Amino acid sequence: MDADAIVLSGLDFMVMSIDGATQGVYEQFRRNGDLALVLANVEKLVAAKRHLRKKTPVLSWNFLAFEHNVHEMPLAMEKARQLGVNEFRVVNPFDVGWDDPSIRPAPIKGRVHRLDPRPTLAGASNWNPFPDSLDAAIITRAYQSPWTLPIHDAPASAGHTCHWLYKNVVMDAGGRIMPCCGAPPASGALVFDQLNTPGHDVFNAPMYHQARAHFAGRQVTSSHPPFCTQCDWDHTQVNIGPAEIRSYVRAANPAFFDSRTLRLLADF
Repeated sequence: MDADAIVLSGLDFMVMSIDGATQGVYEQFRRNGDLALVLANVEKLVAAKRHLRKKTPVLSWNFLAFEHNVHEMPLAMEKARQLGVNEFRVVNPFDVGWDDPSIRPAPIKGRVHRLDPRPTLAGASNWNPFPDSLDAAIITRAYQSPWTLPIHDAPASAGHTCHWLYKNVVMDAGGRIMPCCGAPPASGALVFDQLNTPGHDVFNAPMYHQARAHFAGRQVTSSHPPFCTQCDWDHTQVNIGPAEIRSYVRAANPAFFDSRTLRLLADF
């Protein structure tokens, strides 16, 4: 890993999902993972920031809390502190019991521990609004050019719909393409395609067509319809309110918002 290149890339924030403090616990969820290699790479990143005198990227150790690893959270947080990581986040994971019934989410509340308060505003100081490398003429031409990969479907209806199908693509480490971040069921019906051919248009795969057709009110006759046709998420309204907004602000950087600004954003 070229730690210097990552630090000099201009990246503001890096999430490192490390779900254990010992190899035996870590590899239960991160199958075939090498914890020693992971921690060595974290150490390289911290060292690179120091010798390059950079505050960014802010390094966040994300700990997905399961029943099998929750007892190692204190040890993991201490390792993060010793390595020089900026923050330690306890994250509530999706239920992956369909894949391995022995791995169950722990019933604890997600939270953020600021291990080093100094880089709280590092992202703001790292922002460069007018980099010399930008070419205004090239940007203007790009905006004037049509998008070469149009969505070959009717737009989403105004009522019951799912905007993930039109605005998002999720890809896992194995190259599986999914429309959202919901854990795929054992049937694989949430896996829409596989990224294995250069130039292949995964965003318009047949499963995408079927899912969009379902929300557009057209009947899906496939013998293996996409999971979206049975999804129980509420697609008719935005599931967010003051409590969620305050939670997002706290999880990001509270120093960016004073109390008056936060009330304007969240109290409605």
